Amino acid sequence: MLDNAHLTIRVVEGKPNHDVIYSLIEAEDGTMYVGLCGETGKDGCYAQILKYNKQEGTFTTLVDLADVIPHPVDDIRPPHSKLHTTFCMAKDGKLLASTHMTAPPLHEDFYHYWHIYNDPDRCYLGSHLIIYDPKTNNAEDFGVVMPKGGARWMTYNPERDEVYMTSFLTSHFYAVSLKTGEIKDIGRISEHDWLGPCYCPADGRVYTTDSQGFFLRYTPETGKMETLPLYTPRSPWFRNEACGIFNLVPGNDGSKLYGSVYNAMHVFEFDPLYGKYGRVRDYGLLGIDEESPTEYPIGKFSPRIMTVGADNKIYVAGKECVSRKDLRHLFSIDIESGEQCDLGALSADGFPPFGGACSICASRDGSIYFGGNPTFGGITAMYIYSPDGKNLPVPDGYDKYRNPPPAKPDKWMPPLYHAVTRQNNAVYVLRGTFVTHEEGRSGTYPLIPRGEGAISALSLDAVSGTVFGTTCGARPHFFSYVSSVDLMRSMTTFGNDGDVCHSMAQTDDGKLYFGTFNPTAPGALYMYDVPECRATYMNMACCDRGEFTNYSGRPQGKMGEVNDCQLDLSSLGTQDGIYALTAVGNNLYGITKPGGFFFIYNTETKELRSHDIFRPLIQEQNNLSKILFTYEGGIYFTAHHGYIIRYDIASDEFQETGLKIPCAAGREYLNCLAAIVPAGEGVFYGGTHGDGYIFRLNLKENTLVNLGKPSGEWQIRAMTLGRDGVIWGITGRDKDLSHLFAYEPETGDVSDKGIMRAKIPNTWIIHRADAMLTGLDGELYIGEHDDISHLVTYFPPIGK
Repeated sequence: MLDNAHLTIRVVEGKPNHDVIYSLIEAEDGTMYVGLCGETGKDGCYAQILKYNKQEGTFTTLVDLADVIPHPVDDIRPPHSKLHTTFCMAKDGKLLASTHMTAPPLHEDFYHYWHIYNDPDRCYLGSHLIIYDPKTNNAEDFGVVMPKGGARWMTYNPERDEVYMTSFLTSHFYAVSLKTGEIKDIGRISEHDWLGPCYCPADGRVYTTDSQGFFLRYTPETGKMETLPLYTPRSPWFRNEACGIFNLVPGNDGSKLYGSVYNAMHVFEFDPLYGKYGRVRDYGLLGIDEESPTEYPIGKFSPRIMTVGADNKIYVAGKECVSRKDLRHLFSIDIESGEQCDLGALSADGFPPFGGACSICASRDGSIYFGGNPTFGGITAMYIYSPDGKNLPVPDGYDKYRNPPPAKPDKWMPPLYHAVTRQNNAVYVLRGTFVTHEEGRSGTYPLIPRGEGAISALSLDAVSGTVFGTTCGARPHFFSYVSSVDLMRSMTTFGNDGDVCHSMAQTDDGKLYFGTFNPTAPGALYMYDVPECRATYMNMACCDRGEFTNYSGRPQGKMGEVNDCQLDLSSLGTQDGIYALTAVGNNLYGITKPGGFFFIYNTETKELRSHDIFRPLIQEQNNLSKILFTYEGGIYFTAHHGYIIRYDIASDEFQETGLKIPCAAGREYLNCLAAIVPAGEGVFYGGTHGDGYIFRLNLKENTLVNLGKPSGEWQIRAMTLGRDGVIWGITGRDKDLSHLFAYEPETGDVSDKGIMRAKIPNTWIIHRADAMLTGLDGELYIGEHDDISHLVTYFPPIGK
């Protein structure tokens, strides 16, 4: 334990609704700013900015965010209860801070972040950037900088007057210009947002990592985010999950950065100026001299928070792993020699120890300030470490804090009412198993780059069981997935930047066709010769025992060829592309966008015929059907107001069926078909785009029954019929978190299963998915549509 000369305590008094200090920073004039927050304590609690008086040992309230951020008196949204490791000093001397949330809304006893993300009335509206001017003692609300996301980390670029942050819950990287007000969403960079970005003055770039620990480099001038061939240090026995940085802070020289890996427990130096990508120096584990042979972290400390002191040493507050004592120790590491020193427990003599160090600041006078969770005595306090042992004594009246009452129960445990069971309160899908497949194979087959892998369409070759699909983004990719060897790979790229493929169709000769549309360029039709390659795909199951996985490029010859059919759509519309596609025999049938032409293309004779059906049948762009389906000599799609139209192949005529897919009252102008599943005997199950209804369509009897909404979400994104007889589907708007739902035709039961979260091979939450189909063995394939994407396999549960 450190003595009082080296470690002293300052208690935040008179703030019963706040329970943690998450931000600390010292201005050039020596003023110490404190971010006083509410973790999960008082409902409706708003964070405050305090000033600490070093001589008197007292705190003064400067800003109450409840007075700065507009909100209704009876607000049911999560309050801005935190300023979480986001304090930055701007070059003009103003204090910058962005907000976060975890305290419950008013009149509630626990906060539910994932649960309300899609709820327009209850969701957190997003992190606000707060600018405090000490000259005028005025705090300005810059506005929401990360819609629906909280900020747990922020860094400042004085050269461009910009801040950078990552969003909780969706792990997007944001760049915000204080000059222009422009907010750039660079997209998803990771599974979680423990990845505090850090600006490096030496090269003007911003650095962070992904969840696996690979370094990411953002260049503000170009807006480019790069994944570097460099990763954080970790123990040899540690799995490559949650190895991202927890802290990344600049050194005193402004060139090197210093970081910690919370789960992997290593501290390191990162030199971004070394070579092309930088260099990492590992300072090792906290608390021990060398790696132990055991895979269990006994005696090791997880680095919780860190800074570089005026003495050019790294100071780290760590929590001992696997310890009933629950110790929090302070460590110092000499930057040059790497020598490590355990300075002792973060507990001033006679006072309760820290519940957890959450913020840290190195003062110009050499002192190190710590803020954190309540001590084990339940008091909210700041600890001050003096390397030279010259701390001021504790203020008068602190004796009452020396013999604290018993510690509070774990505040992170929800009240019993909110306990998660299979029946209640589960926001994630709890039954069945999700497995994510990377888009390639790290180390042996090229991965589809970030920003190019959003899966837009899937198709199954029923003979070989191979899954084919397309992605969209900066470069569209055509890919295959062979489940027997668990290999997804890009076979080739095709088309142009911005091309999107929504549907694929396999003709009777086995060839696979897919079309594209692009708002700025004409679309095209492509063909992949599945029969030519089928034997190779099927033989892969017999040839791979795992030992021959040498690095290889994309397939050569027919396997790596996508053929442009040279379909000239210019006669239909100069910018028209293929929006929906299906096949009967060796003929393709499609609808174009934006023109709304219906076309017939004979793949053998190359003859193209078309009908201009937009004005007579569709009338509104929002009514363009996203999908076509076939039944007994007819092609079906939806048109004006959501009415189902039949194209009769034999007579080449269009017929009104009189059936209309369901929608909310008065929203027919948004009504169109988004998904359809054949169930046999003329029965189909479908889903709508505008309002997210599902329905049963019987074409034999010419009837349609509205089955209601499977979830509180809008928009059906995809559906498939499982081998278990269940209709599975995905729902949610583009910016929402997609939910999996199920409809059981036998019982009529429809249920929202929740957000899709994989734990194999690593934790990954699917934010958005746009495509799905059923495999030969009853597994479901789901196409993730994000900046970082995966093909996901879902194995539904067997029985009740």
